Amino acid sequence: MKSWLYVIIAAVVAFLGYKLWFAPEEDVGETTVPRIRIPVEADRPAPDQPDPASNGSGRSLEFGPVDGPDGVGGALDRPARDEAAWSLLEKHDTAVREGHGSTAKGLRTQILKQHGESDPARLLLFESGKAYYQRYRQLGRSKEGLEAARDARRLMTPALFLKDADPQEKESLRKVLAELTDAVLFSARHVEGVDRVHTPRSGEVLGTLRRNVFRKWGATTTAHFIAEVNGLGSPTRMRAGELIKVPLGSPSIVVVKRAYRLYLLLDGAYVRDYPIGLGREGSTPEAVFEIVTKVENPDWFAPNGRRVPFGDPANILGTRWMGFKNTAEHASFGIHGTSEPDSIGKDESAGCIRMLRADVEELFRWVPRGTQVEIRRY
Repeated sequence: MKSWLYVIIAAVVAFLGYKLWFAPEEDVGETTVPRIRIPVEADRPAPDQPDPASNGSGRSLEFGPVDGPDGVGGALDRPARDEAAWSLLEKHDTAVREGHGSTAKGLRTQILKQHGESDPARLLLFESGKAYYQRYRQLGRSKEGLEAARDARRLMTPALFLKDADPQEKESLRKVLAELTDAVLFSARHVEGVDRVHTPRSGEVLGTLRRNVFRKWGATTTAHFIAEVNGLGSPTRMRAGELIKVPLGSPSIVVVKRAYRLYLLLDGAYVRDYPIGLGREGSTPEAVFEIVTKVENPDWFAPNGRRVPFGDPANILGTRWMGFKNTAEHASFGIHGTSEPDSIGKDESAGCIRMLRADVEELFRWVPRGTQVEIRRY
């Protein structure tokens, strides 16, 4: 009799746990969620995708509040560079207007395949992402809504790197991407394709699971990142039987010099962004690096070779150092904190990337050695 009672109790507990983990959350709201509108006439999405709206008023990015006025606007000028991609986009738009769907689809594929890093390609992806964002707003944090948010986040992220978009528009886009990331990644909800769920057993340790199990799933973030996604605060606070979500993918960093911004991505999708400081007279190189060293409370070696210990007011590195692997062209670069917070947003370092203390300590916890860092002008 007792054994049957235990079975019933276990079943009830399992059901309640399932409902808490997977049940739809509240709706995203009608007035607080920003609306993204890009008046681009793109090819129609597949039948299972929502149909993006277009007002045909010219090519620009516009962001604004729900049910409010149009956003800050700002036309996106077509630069002389990437002319081949812009020309294809013109033909694509013409094919859409004239109802030649198969032609438009072929041109879209050509742009994305041959000119994937061009602004026209980013605009096409953004248009598709906007449709998923609208679907997320309609469905809220249901299973289907979060899957739409997942796709919106992935498709909208490349628009962060549009060369000539208005800075205010990009600021609005960052806020939308942060909202989507919080819904999809930094929540208790499992989202297919974003994470996998694991139920720890007694004696399992998050760091060991990361090395021996999660990496086989394609999850290469740090144990601290997994812990913070799950609201644990520390990797040591994981408890047996409590579900954890394990974010899939590899982190990467993109530094945009013109914006004085560092973007943390996970499998190419936005996670966080931070203000930064750069090198004097353009000394921060535009190149691709790899983080190979991570040091807490680092000593600093001055240009004259003198060692300046951590804690010395003359030590300019702050509390964290993430050093890049030297290349044939560049040596001794990295990301670090700063004892001069007013230098953020300016060109005052010797070439390294400076960050505010809280920001660099968060990034330090979240990215492992081997993380790729791309420094670009736009």
